[in-house]
Amino acid sequence: GTLTVNGRDYKIEPYTVSFMRTTDFQEINLKKSAKIRLLQFTSELMPEELRGYFTGYNGDFVKTLSEENFQKIMKLLDLLESEISLSVRDTFTLESIKHLTHALLSVFLRNFKFENDSAATSNKTIFSVLSYINEHFRENISVEDIANKFFLNSNYFCSLFRKETGVKCSDYIRNLRMNHAVRLVTLTKLSITDISGESGYNSISSFLRDFKKQ
Repeated sequence: GTLTVNGRDYKIEPYTVSFMRTTDFQEINLKKSAKIRLLQFTSELMPEELRGYFTGYNGDFVKTLSEENFQKIMKLLDLLESEISLSVRDTFTLESIKHLTHALLSVFLRNFKFENDSAATSNKTIFSVLSYINEHFRENISVEDIANKFFLNSNYFCSLFRKETGVKCSDYIRNLRMNHAVRLVTLTKLSITDISGESGYNSISSFLRDFKKQ
């Protein structure tokens, strides 16, 4: 099959592994016989010392691994899914999930080359911004609101966001809102007016304008 990330096509082969950030635009086309495993986790599970690798890396996280490294990741994934499936969510289970996620991401990142230490430095501001947007994009927030929230000059904030993520902040918010709107259109019987409001728009005209851009 083929995996398209940010307009670039990657051939999906045996032992291909990818990590998708919320800023990535992706599309996947698989053969009928192909099998994939998906794991989605919240930002709280991302180890702080690894965050900078993902926010500061300008490339796409797609790699065909050696069989040995692939099997390591599959074993960790099996353990992680086993922990997630437990009905009891006590402190020990949550810590186990965090440590397994850390181990899985560490094994994955070994396969990439980073130009310098600055690319691996955790940009706590941008990560906090991304977490905030992911939580509040359904509200009527603007780029200016977010910059003020983090006590940053609006122009500086926009420049920093694009440098660290590769996309404009406004495009990032719009993509989140449109993906959410598509899910509501597909899975619910809500009216366009309700979907517009649930997706963070204060007017139907703004919603329809962005929807047509998709």
